[in-house]
Amino acid sequence: MEKFIEVLRYVHIVAGFGGFILAPVAVAVKHGGKFHRIAGKFFVGAMLTASLSALLLAYFRPNVFLFMVGIFSFYMTCNGYRVLYRKKIAVTKKVAIIDWTIVAINTISCAALVVFGIINLPNSFGIIAMVLGSIGFLLGYSDIKTFIKPPAEKTYWLYVHISNMIGAWIAAVTAFSATSLSFFAYCGAMVMAFACGRFCH
Repeated sequence: MEKFIEVLRYVHIVAGFGGFILAPVAVAVKHGGKFHRIAGKFFVGAMLTASLSALLLAYFRPNVFLFMVGIFSFYMTCNGYRVLYRKKIAVTKKVAIIDWTIVAINTISCAALVVFGIINLPNSFGIIAMVLGSIGFLLGYSDIKTFIKPPAEKTYWLYVHISNMIGAWIAAVTAFSATSLSFFAYCGAMVMAFACGRFCH
């Protein structure tokens, strides 16, 4: 088991670093072009691998903060990618089951984090859990509203795509920099990353 956890840790590091490098490549090339789509798909793959490995590591080595980061990264990456399939949601009025599943997992998990934070007050870690959980819950609530009542703006999907992918990339940057940041600086960076990544539009 220890060997598996060690391999999982390396997979997480390599995938996170891959996401850290691939995002600027996708931004640098022509948007919507062949290379943008290729770099984007590799970025999504790298970020999902990093997120899922973080969740597994948090399970085998109980770490609520790592779990929080994993949930956020997973949701921002998945939603940023899946919104490309919802470009015509205002016309079709249809949302795939996978999209409902993703938003449900995020919303429920983040609600649980808020409860966890409340239980652990006045500990500073409880405050961080409440803040991150609240942001994640609001993100999920915002998406549920657009599922039920699709926005009229034709470019809404583009705003969501860009803001979520930027948020996912910032998560990779902050996670990669975590070893040189204090715990509270890292928490602050995570809060700013996800808040700005989604609500900037």
